Amino acid sequence: MDGLVFWHPANDTALYPNEYFALGDAPKGSSDDLPFRIANLSLAYGAQNVVISAAVSGSQGTPAAHTQLYLSTDGFVWTATATIPAIGPATASPMVWLRRVTPTTATTGGPYGFTLRAAATSWI
Repeated sequence: MDGLVFWHPANDTALYPNEYFALGDAPKGSSDDLPFRIANLSLAYGAQNVVISAAVSGSQGTPAAHTQLYLSTDGFVWTATATIPAIGPATASPMVWLRRVTPTTATTGGPYGFTLRAAATSWI
């Protein structure tokens, strides 16, 4: 099977994004980081310029869950999207981090949904 999957940082297995990235009812004024990797399941093709982003799903509070999320490929620079230049065939990416920053003015009580996406711009 070809494609990209979210990969557990320690277990070296595919992870279930809806469970692993579940925010729960995050306390106001808090933050949390979750490490993960992206695995390329293709045995023949490398994934180029893999863009990871968060999108809204389900009901939302204020601010929407996906606007509380930042991504980093180095643990220092945090942005709304992250790009991995290349992931070789049957290989997992270096570590990527998802950071949640919930402001003190956030609505609590969830559930607040978001979906993480990883897409390659090309395969070679």
